[in-house]
Formats: sequence, C-alpha cells, structure tokens
Amino acid sequence: MKLKFGSCLLALSLPLLVPAGSLFPEFDEIPAALRFPRRAKATISKDGDYLINGIPRFMIGTELDIERIAEDMMPTEGYPDNLKWLYEGPLSYRTAQRAGIDAISLQFPPNWIHEIYPAWKPYRPSGKNKEYASQVLANGLPIRMDTSCQFWKHGRLALKRLHPELHELLPQEAYGKGHFIEYNIFHPEARKIYKRYWEAALDMYQDELNRPPIDVELFNEPSYDDPSPYNRELFAKYLEEKYESVDAMNRLWRTEYPSFEAASQFRQRTDHAGLYVDWGKFMEKGMTDINRFGRDVVKSKSPSTTVSFQIMGMDNYRRLPATNMNSYEVQKLMDVIALPTGAGLEFSTDFDRAPACSVEAPGNPGGIGEGMLMRAFYLNVGEGKPLINAEAYTGNTFDMISNQLWMDMIRGTSITYLFGWGKGAQNWKPRGKAEGGKRFAEQYRYPVLNPYGKPPEAIAALYHTKAEIFRFNDYFVPRDRGVKAQVALLFSYPTERFGGFSGNSIKNEIRTYTSALTYAHYPLDVIMEEQLPEKRQEKYKAIVAAGIGNTYPETLPALEEFVRGGGILIAARDTMPLDEYGNPVPGLFDGLTLKRRKQSEPVVIVPGAELPVPDSLPGRITGRNDADLTHSANWRVIASMKDAPAVLMKKIGRGTVYFIVPQMQDYPVAAVAGGLLRKHGIEPELDLRRIPQNDLALNLEAHVARRKGNVLVSLMNADRYPKMISVKLPGGTAFAADLLNNRALPIENGRAIALVGAGRKAVLGFGPQEKLESEFGKLPAISREELSGEFRQEEKKLEAERLRKQAAAFRYDLNLAQTFTIDLRPFANSLYWDNTAGDGKGGWTDQGKDNSLDSVPWDPEVLLGVPCDFIRFDMNGDKSCIILHSKSVKIPRPSAVNDIPVNAKVSRLFFFHTAAWVGNDTPVMTYRIRYASGRTVDIPVVAGRNIGNWWISYAPPSLRKHIAWKNMDGKGIYLYCWENPDPSEEVRSIDLLSANNESVGIVIGITAERFVPGSRIPVAIGRTGGWGGAKPRLENGTVYVDIGSDLKNWAGVGIEFRTAIPVAELKDKMLKFEMNGGKDAFGNSRGGQALQLVGDGTRIILEKPDNDPDSFESYSISVSRLIPEHSKVTELRKLTFQYVGSGDSGFEVRNITFEDNPSISK
Repeated sequence: MKLKFGSCLLALSLPLLVPAGSLFPEFDEIPAALRFPRRAKATISKDGDYLINGIPRFMIGTELDIERIAEDMMPTEGYPDNLKWLYEGPLSYRTAQRAGIDAISLQFPPNWIHEIYPAWKPYRPSGKNKEYASQVLANGLPIRMDTSCQFWKHGRLALKRLHPELHELLPQEAYGKGHFIEYNIFHPEARKIYKRYWEAALDMYQDELNRPPIDVELFNEPSYDDPSPYNRELFAKYLEEKYESVDAMNRLWRTEYPSFEAASQFRQRTDHAGLYVDWGKFMEKGMTDINRFGRDVVKSKSPSTTVSFQIMGMDNYRRLPATNMNSYEVQKLMDVIALPTGAGLEFSTDFDRAPACSVEAPGNPGGIGEGMLMRAFYLNVGEGKPLINAEAYTGNTFDMISNQLWMDMIRGTSITYLFGWGKGAQNWKPRGKAEGGKRFAEQYRYPVLNPYGKPPEAIAALYHTKAEIFRFNDYFVPRDRGVKAQVALLFSYPTERFGGFSGNSIKNEIRTYTSALTYAHYPLDVIMEEQLPEKRQEKYKAIVAAGIGNTYPETLPALEEFVRGGGILIAARDTMPLDEYGNPVPGLFDGLTLKRRKQSEPVVIVPGAELPVPDSLPGRITGRNDADLTHSANWRVIASMKDAPAVLMKKIGRGTVYFIVPQMQDYPVAAVAGGLLRKHGIEPELDLRRIPQNDLALNLEAHVARRKGNVLVSLMNADRYPKMISVKLPGGTAFAADLLNNRALPIENGRAIALVGAGRKAVLGFGPQEKLESEFGKLPAISREELSGEFRQEEKKLEAERLRKQAAAFRYDLNLAQTFTIDLRPFANSLYWDNTAGDGKGGWTDQGKDNSLDSVPWDPEVLLGVPCDFIRFDMNGDKSCIILHSKSVKIPRPSAVNDIPVNAKVSRLFFFHTAAWVGNDTPVMTYRIRYASGRTVDIPVVAGRNIGNWWISYAPPSLRKHIAWKNMDGKGIYLYCWENPDPSEEVRSIDLLSANNESVGIVIGITAERFVPGSRIPVAIGRTGGWGGAKPRLENGTVYVDIGSDLKNWAGVGIEFRTAIPVAELKDKMLKFEMNGGKDAFGNSRGGQALQLVGDGTRIILEKPDNDPDSFESYSISVSRLIPEHSKVTELRKLTFQYVGSGDSGFEVRNITFEDNPSISK
C-alpha cells in the first residue's frame, strides 16, 4: 500500500499501518514483526550491530528524566483529546510502540548523596510521578543510564553557594574545572564520588527493572582544562616521567625552563608550543584514565552492562584543545560508541537552484563535511562496537525528523535517542496554555512533546520511519553492507593539537575533501596517524591527507613505506613540515617550499595531460591561491594556475605522491582529487549524472548495500530542488526500481532514470525483477515521460514557493492605523497608456499601445505592506499619474510639480514610482521635502538605487525586492521608503523635480506614516566590530559581515548604536531587523547561517536566512527576550550576532528598529 503522510510518500509492503485520518496506529494494528519484543536479549555482532534476539535491528529511543515525569506530562493545550495517551501519559510498552519508541535512556536523581550525607533528602516519587515512573520502568524495553556529572545532578557537591554543607564533604582540590566535570579527575577523593554514582546507576530501579541496564554512559559532553595547584604538581611529575631530564624537554620545546616544576607553573598554556601540546596530552591522559576507572567500576558490578562516553558535538571530537578529550583512546575502552552530541547530522543545504555546471557549484556548508568525517572517524574507532546517537536533536516537521532518523541509520547508528521525551509543562508560563507552550518552545526547542515546538504530525514520523527502515532492515541496518573503501582520509591529532596553539585553520579543509569525495561517491574510511605503525594503511590503495601540518615521528616513514610499496598519497594544502611540537622535520615533501601569503587570490586550475579530470565534471576548475610554492626538479607540475604550480607529483618506488596547492570548494576538489584516483584505477562506487547536462549529480549522499544478490542504493538529496538523474546500472544488473514508490524505472543505454525530490531521500533497487518483487511487492513500470512530468510538477511547486517567499520576505511593517495616502489627483497629468508612438500626444512614455502600462489596479491596494492610492482615470479627468519632463519624450511635461500638501508629522514616506529610459546610476528626479520651519531636504532618486526601469525584467538584483506591482507582461512599479530624520517636525509639502535628462520619472502614489512619539525608534548604526575571523563593515546603512578561511567557531560581530537607548523606552517593544545570507570565502552567495542574537544572559536562535541574495528576511523579536525583566542593564548600546558553532559564510543586517508590540494593548 502507499501511505500518504504530509509531504512524505511511504511505500510499505507491511500490512496497513495507520487507518485513514489517524497519525498513529492503535497497538493492535501494529504488525507483530514491527513490535519490539519485550525484555528481548540484546547482543553485539562481530561487526558492531545490535542484535535483538539474534537479528540486527535499528532502534529509535528517547531520553527522559524520570524524577517528575507526571508534572512534565500534565494536561496542556496544543493537541486533540485522542492524543492524550501520547502527551499526558507515560511511555508504557503499548504507548512506546504506538509512538515508534524501542529504547529508553534515563537520567536519575543523585540519591547516592544520602549515603555519604544522611541529612540529604533523597528523591522518592509519589502519587502520579511514582505511577508514571513505574510504568516506564516496567515497559520491558532496553534501558540505558545517563550518569552525567552536571552541577544540577551528580555534580551537586560542587555548588558551594547552594549546598555549603555538601561542598565541605570533599577537600577543595578534589573539585574540578570543566564542562560537566565537577570533580577533579585525578584526585582519589573525587574518584570515590565518581565510583559512588556509577554504582548507583546500576543499583537504581533494580527492584522495578529486575535486570541490569543495557548501557551506562560515564560522561556526557565533558571538557576538562584544570590548572589547579594539585594538577600542576601532577603535571610536573608527568613531564619528568616523559622526558627524564629538563634538557631533553627544553630541546624539544625550544625553551629554557630550569625545572619541570617551573614549566608546570605557566601563566597560560599558550606560553609555549611545547607546553601547550604536553599540557593537552596530560589532560587527555587523565580523561582516558578516569574512563578506564569508570569502565572497571561498572564491569566489576555488572559484567553484561556496556559502557559509553559522549563528547560535545560539532568538531569537538577532533579539536582536542577545546575539550582535552582524546576520543580515539577513550573509545578503545568503551563497549558502545556514543556519537558526539547531535551526531553530526547536518546534511541539508539552502540551495534551491541548480548551477549551470556541476564543477562550478558553490561549496557546501562545512557542517556537512564535518558530519561525514565524524561518522567515518567513529566507524574507525568503533570497529566491532555499536554506534549510538545518545543525544539527537530533531527538526519540527515530519520530513525533517524522518530524514534525520534515516540518515542516522544509514550512516551506521544502531540506536537514535531523541532528546528529550516530554513537553516541559511544569515550565510553561502560563501553565497549560498555548501562550506558555509557545514561549517555552521559543526558548527550548528540544522537548519532543511540546506541540508548539514539534506538532503531532511531526512526531508521527517516528513510527512511520521505524516502519520504513524495518522494510529495508536486511540491507541497510547491518554494518557490513558488502562495500569496501579503497580510499582513506588521514586523521591527524598532532595537527589538531598544535593547531590550537598556532591558529591553523587549513586543517579544517579535511571537511571539504570528505564531502567532495563522498558526493563523488567514493566510499571513504578514516585512518589515524596512531594506526600507521600497525600497517592499517595496507588495506587501502590511496590515502588523502588534507591540511596536515604536524605529524608523529612514525608518520612520515610509514607513509613513505606505503608509497614505495605502490600506494597513492594525495596531500593537499600543507606539506606536513613540522613534528607535533612545531619542529621542522624532513620527509616525503622535501623539495617543496610553501610560503603563505597574507591575501589569497582567485585562480583557474588548468590540468595537464597527467591529470585526467573525470568526464562527469567538465568545465572550469577554480580555487584560491594563498601560497607561493617553489619546487625541486624531482617534483613534476601536472596542473597550473596562472604561472604557478597547482598540482605536483613525485614517484617514489612503485607509488606516487601528489600535492595540491590551492584551496578549492567541493566539486573542484572532486574534479582534481577524483581525477588522480581514477588515474590509478580507483573508481567511484556509483556513476550518477544530471539530466540533461550529463555531469555529476550534485549533493546526493549515496550509501550502497550489496546483499542477497541485489544492490540497494540510498540517496539523500541535500538541496531544496528536485533532481532528474541517470544511474549507471551496477555490474550484472539489468533492472532498476524506485523502492520507496514501488515502481520499475526506465532504462536507457545501460542507465536507470530516476527522480529524487527536493530535500528527499530515494531508495533504488537493482537486481532481478522477480527477486526484488518477491521482497518489496509489485513494481509496475513508470515511463521517462511520466517521471519528467513529475519533475516539472515539482519544479513548478518550487517556483511557486520561491515567488511566495519573495512576496512574503519583504514587507514593510507599519501601523496601518497611522498611515494615510497623499492625494495626487490635482497633480496627475498622464494616463498609463498611449495610442500613437512618438506623436507628442497621449500619455505614458509616448511609445504607443504596445508599450503602455496595462492592467493597473483601479482601486487602492496594499503593496509590500503599504497602501497605494491608485487613481482611476475615469474619475480624474483621464489623469492617473505624474510624469515629469524628459528629453526622451515629446509630450510636454513639467520639470517640477510643487507643493503637494502633507501637513503632518511623519516618520516615513513611501513613494510608488517607476522610470523609463534609464541606466544604472542615472539621476531620475528629486523629492524635495519642505518642513514647516522652511527647511528642506532633497532625496535623490537614482536608477538602480531606489528606482528602476518600468520593464521590470531589467531591474537589478538590488531592486527586485522593492517591486511593488507588475503585470503579466513584466512591467510595473517600485516602492521606495524614506526615513524622516526629524519626524517630530511637521512636513508641510513635497516637490517633485525632474533631472531634465533622458530619463523619465513617474510617480503613481505617495503614502505617509504619521509620527507617534515613542512608537517607533529607528537605530542609527555606529561602529562595528568582530571576533573569531568575522569582519563587519558598514555601507549605506547595511552591515556586511565578511569571512575568510580563518573563521573560528562561535565567531561573531557587535553592531553598536550611535546613541544608546534607555531600556525603559523599549518596554513592550519589538526589535525588528532584516537579515540576508552573505558571501563565502569564494564569493558565492550563501544562506543557511546558524546564528544567535546574544542578549543579557540570553541566547536567541535565529531562523536561518536563505541563499537568495535579493531577498532579505524580516525578524521580529520581543525586547523582553533580549533583556529579561530581572536584567540590571539600563541602556541598550549594541546588538551582538554570533555564529552557533561553525560558520561558512558571512551575513548582512540592515533596518534595525524598535517598534510597538502589536500584541500588547496600550
């Protein structure tokens, strides 16, 4: 059957899952095979799959805090009565199965404190809390215990201010300094505390569970950097054990410390490079040791319980100095691999248009490559161990949640735990009401069951995606899918450690190489430098080393041995010139001298005959050159840029070393690196092409499973536009099917024709038709013409959505009760049309009937949020508009129209106007504003700036958002807003003055907004400043934030006001501004920036701007969210915008104002 749900079409061969009109099934309607077996035996296969009663199975789980579960689930508004079982009840077995939940992760109260301090009152649930908790514990699903050391949980002893009596239980040196690590990881008294609550995780709820938890998480999101006196003493001993003599340490560090103790008394860890590296390694060793200790504690008490450890998200798994957590070493100790927070599940772009040529496509957000690299890293360190996403943050639509779950599974996860199950009802203000739910959703987006953050139809994705994954269980859930990587990415901890000291950002280009080769469909593994001595590199034909500047002593000899034996090494951007402490080392890249420039320049890379670019990526290959390179004769140039080498090669033994000089985006990297791989017979796993261009199909993440004599391919379209593609049939197959929509695909010249929807996934099956149909149901054929028709329909919907968004994206926000139209009827002098061209009579631009403005509205209309008083010609003596004198038109027209009365204090004037016979920067006319005092202000009206040609198709991008109205022929008018610098002074009248040149100035209407003191406060922008590589500049009232390749995580900008605004004047007001995506380092317009507005102790996550350079998005935020009531701030002096984690491009901000909140009555 086909189940239509929202915008997602699921083709299911299972029995009927959900009756028509329902979001969730009744328990008895769930197929027996789909139900998770209660109290099932969970084991782990040799490949690292979770086996449930012996069968690999993907599970959707959730995390919940069981302490006050009934209070969290108290009745609220936001859902119908027939969903109270979901929103007001506990996760019993039947409820969990209806919702699609198969596993539970529990936080638990720190009752163990009572054992060491009897006065501490342990939490004992009562009433409904006890009833609900009991039902959760008795549901028979696998339960995992989260023992995180947050200060409000098991780190409670550290809160000296709130619990001085508890704080005194430990000596001061037993407390730690870190994120979610409140106790010193080295101190024996602190370790007793860790041991107590890890054991408590095993003892808690045992009466109810009658079985041990499936897993215990030792730490959640830890980072540790604690230069306490106790730790400094240990550090000195660590240095002595490592170096034995101070001279040996000083030689390596290039320092002159008199003793190890002196080195340990550093002011900052950045005092010296060697100090920086070894302090980090000391901290890493401590964290590895405490995790080993924790593992042993758990195993000694419950040998069958697995242990795990979860680091912070984004790039913290590789950026060692940020956390001092060596995931490679720690995860070797774990039984289960908990992925970093969020699991790197960024796989979507904001691109809604296909580029003309694939190789010229703009680069993808760095988070996409980071997520791919993260997964390859953890699949390496997690060999033979299950991967779990212990803290998954989901979107708020069916498609978003379904795609996230699917991608987590397809990238190798065994369990996805949603964070967190509940709606936070006890925190709604007002309680139980929609307003409280909406406010809570604005602040906290993660509660799965807040219906105002994630509506019921979005939550239904859990069950439906579970069923969808179950359908393909045998192919995609097992870790071994029958595909082996021939290429490995070299992962360098020495580069990451030293990069924290040096500020090296080139190391981050490993993300680009990861996404480039993944989207070119090369299966990739990660190989650690630590694994080279084990000869792991012998598993691969090629190693790609991007941005590596520092290496261990064993690395370069091991790589040289790999190459001499016939291996291919492709190095990019850095020549591995330094050891892990920053000392020069000789090696594979002797003969190359790389000197970085302060500024990079755009270049075109020209491949030579020895660099065969794949035929799927024809076109111009571009990049940026930021280095001057000299080379010896044993290096041969095989691609150039201007007069400089772009790619070089050197033969060593039976293998080859390549070096790539310029920085490139995804698809130029795919063209160059992919060409080098193909040169050595390393082919992509798939050949996917765009139709009709026949170049590489862009941004389709593919995962292949070769099992049971079939080949199944999962495709995820990262972009927001549909794609018609052709897929080369895998060897030995002659039949292809779209298995999500259950239809056989057309085949032409050995290629299957398929459609992948915008932001959607597809599952393609290749193999004998009878085998596929026996497993997935009948597969009736669809023709290419039918597929093309579906593609055109999707494109039409996309274009309609673009137009809708453009129309909605730019609207002036004004109080219509305070606006009035200025009567132009006495001054109008022309019609919108003309009868005879060039006769010096009639109207408009004297160009005849075919060049008239047809279909103009006859009555007032609201355009871009502003009323326009269109004048009916038949009610005004055949006069509808004002046209000024022009040398281009014979009709006599006035050079000036004076004294159009206003007689009001106005904050803004809106001019509906257009022009003819203009080019960019051509003066058209002047609006002269006459104040009651006799003072005047002239407003220049210039083509391309605030007015454009009435043939709208000629409008420059900067004006398109100001098109107020156009007819079917693409002719129309513009709207220009003038902010009155002195709104408290009455405007007496307006003059219209022609530029008296070839341009024709035409005015259709003028609207005014009355000045109401205090109702609207425009902001004049003063200075701007940035940090972390964000570089703001102010031009014509717009702040442009530029970035380079050195942009750091959590970078940001401050936009200062010329005049501070008293907070008292902002009470009950809304902050309003417009924002747009900016340019990346390569000059591409980009959207999708993850930004937050930083207030006084608040963080407001902003909706991501799109990538359309012509449409600014409007933002409206209550000032009370920026400056809470309890704030002591008395003046607002600036706005602070900050990237949430990493950023890939700049952004633009303009039109900052504070306006009355329409929801608050005065």
